[in-house]
Amino acid sequence: SHSGMDVEQTRQKIRANLILEKVLSNDVVIDDASVKSFYEKNESLYNILTAYRTSVIIVPTKEEAKQALDELSKGSSFDALAKELSTDLASASLGGDIGYI
Repeated sequence: SHSGMDVEQTRQKIRANLILEKVLSNDVVIDDASVKSFYEKNESLYNILTAYRTSVIIVPTKEEAKQALDELSKGSSFDALAKELSTDLASASLGGDIGYI
């Protein structure tokens, strides 16, 4: 939705890009030795650190934290609980999302 296109428009764009890519690369031949050589010269580009998407619910007391855990264990939505209970307004408005670490 952030791209301004609906699902069908997105599918059509992806399909057109795949067709164009196939046409433009039809006669390209890359041998295994070239691939291995490129990889060895640029290995640092492929070392991606592990990242985790993190969400929090910040409450003022241990008792409220236990209540939140209890509600989560009963199947409540983390997103909804964060919006309802969290005292951190920035993350609460995003369902507890604080991004990647």
